[in-house]
This record gives sequence, structure tokens and C-alpha cells, in this order.
Amino acid sequence: MLEAGLKVAIIDAGQILQSTTSFTTAKVSSQHGLIYNSLLSHFGKEAARLYYEANEDAIRFISDTIQKHNIECHFQREDSYLYADSEQQLEQLRQEWEAYRQLDLPGEWIDELPLQVESKGAIVLRNQAHFHPLQYLSALTNYIVEKGGRFYEHTTLEDYAKEQDDDNIILKTAEGHKVACQYAVSASHFPFFDGGGLYFTRLHAERSYVIAIKPQKAYPGGMYINCGEPKRSIRPAMFNESEVLLVGVNLIGQGRMIARSNGMRSWRNSPGIPSG
Repeated sequence: MLEAGLKVAIIDAGQILQSTTSFTTAKVSSQHGLIYNSLLSHFGKEAARLYYEANEDAIRFISDTIQKHNIECHFQREDSYLYADSEQQLEQLRQEWEAYRQLDLPGEWIDELPLQVESKGAIVLRNQAHFHPLQYLSALTNYIVEKGGRFYEHTTLEDYAKEQDDDNIILKTAEGHKVACQYAVSASHFPFFDGGGLYFTRLHAERSYVIAIKPQKAYPGGMYINCGEPKRSIRPAMFNESEVLLVGVNLIGQGRMIARSNGMRSWRNSPGIPSG
């Protein structure tokens, strides 16, 4: 927006580059679990295909932005694998694969993963990516400030937006201050402005846990996630110029954190994960 000649202000209730942004798995992918069969069923072929194309555009945008601003953020192209580790998951994955075929998505069905974890089959989407989000966004933050953009942290906006006769929009902070603007973009993780959508009735919070391990064996490459519950994820990353594996497990609902930790360590120690 700055490059389009607009005056830009970014308002955050907390601090920028914190919370979800700093703890994301940082996969840059058009493959988000069992998504395309659901999109196809609920919204039709055109919308489901548009979802894929929008995500591919986002990957290209990030890649182009990194090259344009010469950002060092460990951006790396990687194949993404969605796999089934049970017979029930396999049936769901086959339905997802049928959606790929109907939408003409460039996925591939494979019977075995390069990584030796238990799987019944997988869909691989080539040429996806991962990166270091804080390094990427820190560079963009500096660029925004240099170009005249402003950041307002610890500033909470209320569920209020009123259009004026001059086409400006008035926003209101929790402290009672008003912000006048031509355009307002809500980019929060959960929408704070409901707009009559009753989003709060459909949203819920989840928390996953991740550990970094240093592989002793050669890692075959790729980003992996299963299509069932609990969610299990693995991808490579760089730490102190050495490759590590980020192993994550979503064990929501099992109560104590120690149970989640033990479940994660148990999967980490499975024969196919080349950890030390």
C-alpha cells in the first residue's frame, strides 16, 4: 500500500511480530490438511480452485519480496506431504485426492513417504516453501518505517467502524481515540470486528507443541503433516547454521502439558525420525 502512494498505519493490541506470528510453523504452502474436498463440497469448483490459486500467488509474492529486498530469512523451496497413518485417515485422504483431480491441482499420489514414518499413502504438492517469519517481517518492518509507515503497539480497537459522508471510515480505540481512514484492513488472527458474522460462535483456540532436534542421519527433505488427529508435523529449519528438525504434535484435549510433552517425545523417537 505504501508503494501505491497510500499513508499507512498498522495498529496492534499487543506488540508486532509476537504471538502467532512468532510461533508459526512457517510453512508457506497451498496444502492445508484436508481442505480441498471440503471447499469443493461447500463452495463449488470455482471457489476451491481460487483458494489454491490465491495461496500460490502468496508463495510467489513472498518469494519475489525476498528477492526484491534481499532479505535473508532461510527461504527454501520444499515438497509438502499430506499423509494418512491409519485406515480411517486413508479413506479421507482418498477423498481429498479425488478433489485434487477434479480441481486439476498439481499434486501427486504416492504410496510411501521419503521419511520412514508410518503411512498408508500420501499426497505430495511440489515446490512449496518454508522460511524464518521473524527475519522476513523484521526486514519489511524496517522498510515500512523508512517509507513513512507508522506502527502503533498496545492499541486496541473496538468492534466499531462507521462510514462517513466523505467516504472515510472512523475506527475507535479502547481508550476513546478515533482513527479516520479511507481503507481499513482487519488482519488479526481472530476477527475483532464481527460485522454481524457471529464469528465468535464458530472460532476456538488451539495450541500445539514443538521441539527442535538435531538429526544424526541424513534428512530426505520435505515438509510432512498427517491428515488425522492428533496432528503431527515435521519440517527442516536452520539454527546456528546447522539443520534441525521441527517436530510438532497437536494433543489438545489430553489435559496436562506433561501428557502432551510425552506424546510428542514418543512420536519424535519413532524409528523413521532421524533424531539424535
